[in-house]
Amino acid sequence: MNITVLSPTPPYRSGLSHYVTYLYSEFDRSHIINIVTNKDSNLIGSENIIVSKTFTPGIKALWISLLKLLIQKADIIHIHVEYAFLGNHLNFLFLPLLVLILKIAKKGKIIITLHGIPNYHSVSQYLKQILKIPTIISIPLSLAYSIFSYLSIYLALTFSSGVIVHTELMKNVLISFMPQKVRSKIYVIPHGVYEPSSSVEKYECNKDFIIILTIGYQRLSKGLETLLKAAKEISYSINNVKFMIVGKHIWTWLERIEKRTNYDKVQVEIIDNFLEDQDLDNIIRMADVIVLPYEDLFYEVSGALHRVALFGKPLVCSNIPRFNSCLVNEKDAILFTPRNHIELADCIYRLINDASLRKRLSKELVEKFSNKKWKLIARKHEQLFLKLINNNVKK
Repeated sequence: MNITVLSPTPPYRSGLSHYVTYLYSEFDRSHIINIVTNKDSNLIGSENIIVSKTFTPGIKALWISLLKLLIQKADIIHIHVEYAFLGNHLNFLFLPLLVLILKIAKKGKIIITLHGIPNYHSVSQYLKQILKIPTIISIPLSLAYSIFSYLSIYLALTFSSGVIVHTELMKNVLISFMPQKVRSKIYVIPHGVYEPSSSVEKYECNKDFIIILTIGYQRLSKGLETLLKAAKEISYSINNVKFMIVGKHIWTWLERIEKRTNYDKVQVEIIDNFLEDQDLDNIIRMADVIVLPYEDLFYEVSGALHRVALFGKPLVCSNIPRFNSCLVNEKDAILFTPRNHIELADCIYRLINDASLRKRLSKELVEKFSNKKWKLIARKHEQLFLKLINNNVKK
């Protein structure tokens, strides 16, 4: 197959950029893959992967990318879509036009992966609770955004050959506002999970400390303030706990949080930098507990969860769609009420003091995610693409 991909790649600040990097590196080498991506991409091509550095993320990126796609010869055009599609939320609304033009130009089967499904409730919660926008503004804004997003997704689904989502929950949400005639085009392919590297060097860290780790690109909705408040609660009763925060743009948010939260007595180590896989692996190996305290209610999955799942570490996550669609509370993780730092502190404290619970949760987590390795997810994509090319789609 000749496959043309439209997506940002690192150093673009999004989990999607890493998703794309891992996914296509596991495709069979017989397929020719051309990734149309951002101009500053650090992705390196190979014998079967071409990297076309085309756009600067923003409102113009969609149209510049369209011109590039129109000159491609492909069996499959795979478009990866998140809320800020190609770096701008307005691009999401123009997605149907992009797909329609490509369809008219007969550029191949068009497949869209929706990495998030917007709905009124999640958008409203994000605007009111996280961005602190007044209700009188957030309600009509949420309603308008939801309506236009639903229309955009419906038209894009109508014009395309199929849409991929990552969980049954995402599919059910999508089906809830899609007419019957297009529902057969919706496919579920799980998010791939990272396999830890076999050779791991020791990360220089004092293991006299119990290490509580969180990773990922930081945003207002990632719950960093909740984590630091929980850390302060824990520091009152346990002295040898260190909280490690690894990712990008951490200091940007810490400067805002410091005005509201005093965490001077908390042992915190911050690595505000993009790390190579090997270096991040080393840090994850050193952790005793991993915490993902996100606060938004968007219907999507967590790249950070799938990055750490196979390391055999006990996990504490907020009870929101991106986690409770993949995890079961008390079975393979502990889920807590988002924004509740007292409950989070209790969950961490419980894990610190219960070795058997840590072992059981870690084992169950690894078993659950072992069938979602990137190689297997790549095969699922290849099978779907071939079926669509042959016009013999089997559910």
